[in-house]
Amino acid sequence: MSSVTIGPDKDGKEVRVTMTDVIVLKLPENPTTGVRWSFEQINGPLKQVGDEYEPPDSSSGIGAMSTRVFRLQPLGSGTARLQLKRLQEWEGDSSIDAKFSCVIDITNE
Repeated sequence: MSSVTIGPDKDGKEVRVTMTDVIVLKLPENPTTGVRWSFEQINGPLKQVGDEYEPPDSSSGIGAMSTRVFRLQPLGSGTARLQLKRLQEWEGDSSIDAKFSCVIDITNE
């Protein structure tokens, strides 16, 4: 089993993976301000299997951006669409400061 890492550079793009790949989605966030990534949609044969936080390195200082790491596992071949938003949950959609979306093309190869 191999992993395919997706970051902000894949926003709005298509990513090809195989059934045996684990998708590692890494997006910048600043949880010290309450701004975090949230899924709006996982549409298609994908399942979220992990949600982790990677703190900034120690030289970055207080309030530095960290990384949210989502792990996704294909459930079958086909096309899946990911849509996420970065916001302060308690403020609702009016606090969205970033969005991310991509299409995942899952093959049997």
